Amino acid sequence: MSTTFFVVTRREVHETITDWRILMPMLTLALLFPGILVVGMNVGMPYLDQIDPRLATEKASVFGATMAAFFPISFSLIIALESFAGEKERNTLEALLATPISDAQMFLGKFLAVLAPPAFLSLVGLAVFTVGLRLALDIEVPFDFLVLAILLGFVEALAMVAAAVVVSSQAPSVKAANLLASFIIIPVALVVQGEVMLLLTGYGHVLWFVLAGFVVVSAMLVRMGIQLFNREEILARENDTFDLRGVLGFVRRAWGQLPGDPLYSPISQVATAEMNPLPEGEGRVRAQRPATLGRLYLRDFPNLLRSYRGPLLLVIGAVLAGGVIGYGTALQNPLPLPALTIPQPVDPGAMTGMRDALSVGGIFLHNLRTVVVAGVLSLFTFGAAGLLMAVLSSAAVGFLAGQAGIAGADVPTFLFALVAPHGVLEIPALILASALNVSLGMCLMTIPKDRTLGQGLMLAMVNWVKAAAVFIPLLLLAAVVEAKITPLVAMTVYGP
Repeated sequence: MSTTFFVVTRREVHETITDWRILMPMLTLALLFPGILVVGMNVGMPYLDQIDPRLATEKASVFGATMAAFFPISFSLIIALESFAGEKERNTLEALLATPISDAQMFLGKFLAVLAPPAFLSLVGLAVFTVGLRLALDIEVPFDFLVLAILLGFVEALAMVAAAVVVSSQAPSVKAANLLASFIIIPVALVVQGEVMLLLTGYGHVLWFVLAGFVVVSAMLVRMGIQLFNREEILARENDTFDLRGVLGFVRRAWGQLPGDPLYSPISQVATAEMNPLPEGEGRVRAQRPATLGRLYLRDFPNLLRSYRGPLLLVIGAVLAGGVIGYGTALQNPLPLPALTIPQPVDPGAMTGMRDALSVGGIFLHNLRTVVVAGVLSLFTFGAAGLLMAVLSSAAVGFLAGQAGIAGADVPTFLFALVAPHGVLEIPALILASALNVSLGMCLMTIPKDRTLGQGLMLAMVNWVKAAAVFIPLLLLAAVVEAKITPLVAMTVYGP
């Protein structure tokens, strides 16, 4: 990488450490706050010792270390949000963007410059807390947790800075960037609260998985920032206005063309083709087709399957893995509950009561709500929520099958009687919906060069709606079968 890459980093770091308005609050968080934690623990430790001296000491030390490492990095959000938007308001952005480096190097230079000071101060804060705790209370933080706290602090700063720099590069002003900051700080704050709960309940080992998740999310955010960053667009961007006519026009064109169509053009190209139509065979944009229901099922849906074969294969693999994981978990954790035993034969009255208790509307709305919620969450988790929905669904089936096997039932017969009747409809529908949800989140990571972030997102949503015309009827039919037919099949198999 060219040495000019570090020009931006050196410039930004120098401005940060020489501005006392930025430096003093950062030093206060790194030095004063860990001291306050130590004083608070010194005051509260006698009360904790009355409950459980050993556990209180251990949990208080790891809780304090987590907070001491996190609070200094929270200041990185302010610096990162100001990185591009602030320079534009100060009229210094033009000189920075004239630096002879690529857009990717420009983005990474800013990113490293914003990340370095808070990450260093996080280490300082953790060191101050650890030393203070040792001197004031003669308590040592476990070494393995120190390593984990250092890594967690770094990856949390990595994720927050990456997201904030992306926001700053896309926002027209510092005010707009600050308004968007809630979409960064709220999820991270919730994760930190979850980390504290895991520590206090004795599940601190799960934090290693949280660490791995932050690494993946950070890598995705950096990739997205590199893809979105364009210095010409930053200079030309003014206060954004919502163009409803343009949005509706793009959605109409997206609906009128086949998914995955190589001639599917962004708004600018389509508009040009409509104003200056070329003769056939000279690169003319393909004419829009009538968006009929028959075309949706006969042409759009097959194209959709071909275009999304990657996410579909990923979800199918996740479903198989989830089933195996659920089955293995059941074998390792048998549940001695009478309700899980399957006697031969099953009481017909019990099966009839089960069938009467099942509601088609309840089952359908539950499945549809799960799909929609996973789709919304996929936008904030880069598709992870959609994949998790598939894994958890298949893991639940695998777990029940495992428990049935432990109870003495034949597992293939159990699956045939209680899962297969509605599963032949529900499982393909959930796989399709999960693949669309994964793609909905991943569209933020794979933005074509000839489209904006909003256009890529709208295109993914249009494809989601087209696929919904297939998986929603399947979910409805599956709900009917699950409520009305599956109990009859189970009664036939296990009945007298």
